[in-house]
Amino acid sequence: MNYVVFDIETTGLDPSNHEIIEVGAVRIRDGAIADTFHHLVRPRQSIPEEISRLTGIDDGMVADAESADEILPKLLQFIGDDTLVAHNLSFDAPFLQHKLDDLGYTLLRPDGLCTLVLARALFPTLSGHRLENVAEHLGIVPETAHRALADAMTTAKVFLAITERASSLPLMLVQQLAQLSGLFSPRTGDWFTDLSLQVMSTRADAIPDDCEVREGMLYTSVKPREEGAKPGERVVGDIQEQALQMLAAGGPLSESLPGYEPREGQLQMVAKVSEALTADKHAVIEAGTGTGKSMAYLIPAALHALASDERVVVSTHTLALQDQIEQRDFPTLVKLFGGQISLAVQKGRKNYVCLRKVRAEAGVMSFSSHADEIQGMMGLLVWLTQTAEGVREELSSHAVSHALWSRVQSETDTCINKRCPFFRPCYYFRAKARAQTAEIVVTNHSLLLSDLKADHRVLPKYEALVIDEAHHLEDQATKHLGDEVHAAQLAALSYRLSRDRGKTGSFPS
Repeated sequence: MNYVVFDIETTGLDPSNHEIIEVGAVRIRDGAIADTFHHLVRPRQSIPEEISRLTGIDDGMVADAESADEILPKLLQFIGDDTLVAHNLSFDAPFLQHKLDDLGYTLLRPDGLCTLVLARALFPTLSGHRLENVAEHLGIVPETAHRALADAMTTAKVFLAITERASSLPLMLVQQLAQLSGLFSPRTGDWFTDLSLQVMSTRADAIPDDCEVREGMLYTSVKPREEGAKPGERVVGDIQEQALQMLAAGGPLSESLPGYEPREGQLQMVAKVSEALTADKHAVIEAGTGTGKSMAYLIPAALHALASDERVVVSTHTLALQDQIEQRDFPTLVKLFGGQISLAVQKGRKNYVCLRKVRAEAGVMSFSSHADEIQGMMGLLVWLTQTAEGVREELSSHAVSHALWSRVQSETDTCINKRCPFFRPCYYFRAKARAQTAEIVVTNHSLLLSDLKADHRVLPKYEALVIDEAHHLEDQATKHLGDEVHAAQLAALSYRLSRDRGKTGSFPS
C-alpha cells in the first residue's frame, strides 16, 4: 500500500458550523516519506481567539490564503487512491468529507488507518495515546504541535515506527489482529494481513522464547520458580543491629541509593520494628511523611524472614502503594541482600486476567460488536504476549475499557480450576504460587481481611504481619467483616413475601 498521512486544523469540532484553516499531508511510498502538501485555508468567519492561541494561526495569517473551495480539490488530487492515515481518523476523515460534500466531491477511500487506534492496540500499557505521547514512546521528537504539516509529519514517522513494531510481533498474533480489525475497518484488516504475509516470509510461525501457545491463545510462559535463601543462610546475630547498619551513613543502602542520608525517625522506626519482630510482639508506630517508612519495615522484615524461615506479610492501604513497593523498593531490597531474598505481590482476584475468558470474548467478536470493544480486545491480545503478572493496573483504561475488563477478569464464581485448559499458566494462580515461595508478600488491607474471613485460605501462611497505613484498617474491616441492612432491601423483601391481588406470597397484603 501507498499512504497519505494528513492532518487538519479547524475552528472547532462541528463540521456543520466550523471550518478548516490549515491542511497538511505527507505521502509515504515504499516505506519512506516521498512528498508533502501544505496550505493555509481562508475561512469565511473570523478564527476564534482560543483556536489562535492553540495553533498560532490568526486572521492575518490566512487573509491572503486560498479558500477551501480552491484548496480541498488540490488535496483530493494529492491523496488520489492512496490509503489515508491520521491520528484520530474518526475526527479528521468525517470533517474533511463533510467539507468535500459541500463542494460535490468525495474521498475515494474514506476508510483508512488510524495511528491512535493502532497505538492503543500495540501499546496498551501507555498511560496516554495522544500523538505527542506515542511519539515520545517511540523516540520521535515532534517539530511543533497543532500545526497541520508538522503534525502530519510526526504522524507519518509514528506510523512507520508502528509498522516496524507490528512487523516484529508473532505471526499468530498478527493474524488475530487482522481478523479482529477487519470487523471495524477493512483497510486496517488488510494492513495487518499484508504484515502477516511479510512476517510469514521472514519468521514463519516462530513463537517467542518467553511465550507459549495453548488453545489458540498466545501468552507469556510460566517462569521457573526461583529458590529463596535458606533459613539463617544470610542472617546471623542481632536483626536490629544489622538493620541499623544497613541504613547507617556509608552503609549498604547509601551505596545502593545515591543521595541517601540516614534520618533519625527512620532509624528509630527500624529499631522498633526489629524489636517487635524479634520478640514476637505488637508495635504501633506513627511515622510522618518523609520518614522513609517502607524501607524502615522492609529491611527488618527481610532480615527476620531469612533468620527465622518465617514469611512476613506486608499489607498496604491501596493497590498504588503495593505497586510503589514492588517497583521502587523491591529492586533496592533485592540488591541489598544480593538476590537472596524473594518477594511477591498478591492482589485481589479481579485484578488478574482470565485467559479462558479472553479466548471466549475474542471468539464472539463480530461485525455488530462496538469498535472500542474490538480494539480493546486487540490490546489485550498484544498485552498477553508482554505481561509477566497479568494485572489490570498495567493497562491503560483508554486501551482496555472497564466494561471489557469486567468480562475477562478472574473470578472465583466462574473459575473451573483444574478443568480449565489455562489452569497451569493462569496469572492468578501464578501470583499465588509466587507468594507461597516468597519470604515477603505484599498485599492490601482488603485482601488481608478477605483472607481472615476465609479462614486464611487466600494468602499463604504467615507468622509476622506489617500493616502500613493501619488507620485505614477499621474502614476495611467494617466493609469485609460487617453486615449492612438497607431500607430498600427490606422493602424489596417484604414485597416478595406479600400477596397482592391473588399473586403468590407468604403473607396477605
